[in-house]
Amino acid sequence: MGSACPAKKQGSPLRSREARAVRVLSSCTQGSTGDPSVRGIVSLFKSLFGKKDGAVQLSDEEQQSDYLHSSRWDELLQLRPDGMPPVRLRRQGYEWHLVEERTGKVVSVGNRKLRPLGLWTVRVRGLDHHKAETQAAELFAGSPLTLTREPDNPFDSSAIAVSGANTKGTIGYVNKQMAAGLAKILDGGTEIEAISLCGSQAGSRQQGNVKLVAATPEIIRWLRRHR
Repeated sequence: MGSACPAKKQGSPLRSREARAVRVLSSCTQGSTGDPSVRGIVSLFKSLFGKKDGAVQLSDEEQQSDYLHSSRWDELLQLRPDGMPPVRLRRQGYEWHLVEERTGKVVSVGNRKLRPLGLWTVRVRGLDHHKAETQAAELFAGSPLTLTREPDNPFDSSAIAVSGANTKGTIGYVNKQMAAGLAKILDGGTEIEAISLCGSQAGSRQQGNVKLVAATPEIIRWLRRHR
């Protein structure tokens, strides 16, 4: 049992079902909105599922994409007044995505704007070199992962090994660019936890990508609550 996250994006794209309902209903009633009953239905749908207070007005181009447009990063990827990051977890199949809370748009794994928010997201590297360990580890979305510093690693003194919480074997590594910054935080004594955003169940023969998000325990707890 258990499925792996696909190497490439598959299936139907993420869409806001509420926004879709508004758009579909509005398009179906074009030319008929003079009917008071139709106007009432459209008004009801918009009040239930339409733009909420604090929501962001998106262009047509932005609405067509699952992902938060780069022109919005500086504006929207800022810490909330309570000090928490402005993102939530959303499940899509066997994968969890980080979505910006005001637009519902996905923030890509590895987005550099997440780091100042206290979030480190990465696709684990080197899985092909640790196939047995990867197959034995619990890596499905939401599973805790262990990050271990390897300062004596001959290939990279900033190396950070990744393993499943149920095993001690290394499944792969944080990429060098991300590890360079995250290693300084770990070496400074800051407690960092990690959870899988995408991966397979232990024993699964279907091995695909493994993605993770790492942050302080407080932020990880906040993300788990808000999904």
